[in-house]
Amino acid sequence: MQRQRRAKRFWRITGYKKFDTFFEVTIPIGCITDAQLVGLLKCLSAKANASFEDIVGAYVKRGTRLAHDYLEPRSSFPQFGYWCTGDVQFVAGIVDEKGDRVEPPSLR
Repeated sequence: MQRQRRAKRFWRITGYKKFDTFFEVTIPIGCITDAQLVGLLKCLSAKANASFEDIVGAYVKRGTRLAHDYLEPRSSFPQFGYWCTGDVQFVAGIVDEKGDRVEPPSLR
């Protein structure tokens, strides 16, 4: 009996400035946790968009005077990916070995 080979999946992180792609990296899904991916996007967005004060505000305790969610990655559901907004945007989505975006399973 032949076992079906499971397709490999990757996180592709792309940086956009206006409509131009200036950064792209592909990471195997097993090499990064969901929390690490969100932290990485937050860090990339901070480097590209934020002042020192913005970065401090992103890391202080929520509900305090300095806190804000300006750098916080957004997502409808993790399987759809994450994105960070600003003048420079970063998007993380799941792709297959060929680099094609993987469609999430349908919800019934």
